[in-house]
Amino acid sequence: KFHFLLLFCFLFFLMIRRPPRSTLFPYTTLFRSQDAKVLVEHVNKASQVIETDTVAEVLISLPIHSKTVLFAITLLEMERYAKKSKNDDAITTGEVYRRYSRYCQDLFLDILTQRRVGDLINELDTLGMIRTNVVSKGRYGRTRVISLAVQSVEIHKALQKDPRFEELLPDLKMWTY
Repeated sequence: KFHFLLLFCFLFFLMIRRPPRSTLFPYTTLFRSQDAKVLVEHVNKASQVIETDTVAEVLISLPIHSKTVLFAITLLEMERYAKKSKNDDAITTGEVYRRYSRYCQDLFLDILTQRRVGDLINELDTLGMIRTNVVSKGRYGRTRVISLAVQSVEIHKALQKDPRFEELLPDLKMWTY
């Protein structure tokens, strides 16, 4: 009977333990605001902090080729934004592959095949870093139109933590909006 009670207490305290700090942080800052009620603004602010932390963690943990593909997409998006032509210059997988190949040479990386880069684009889409939409070009086939789903500033912060991108990052600083 004593072992059963000990096991019950152990499981009980294991279930009520405090969550990790990273998930608790937005709520602790919320409760420090000294407001009597939790308002919609508080929930939105806490949600935004959690989302930013999640994006940073995902970006930092990406493999080098995925970071390079995301870097290429980011610069293409910044150039498109600078031209103020949102619809005319859609970013396609072919453009991303050409830019990715150039950056691989700059970083002294082996260049992956276009099919593998397409798979990396799918993975980035699944992670929520980019948005893709398949567009039919009639007899010329289909292509994916790509846009960023994350702010370029978040991508810049994550890439700053990777020393391999030091040579290329000044390009991104020019286009950050």
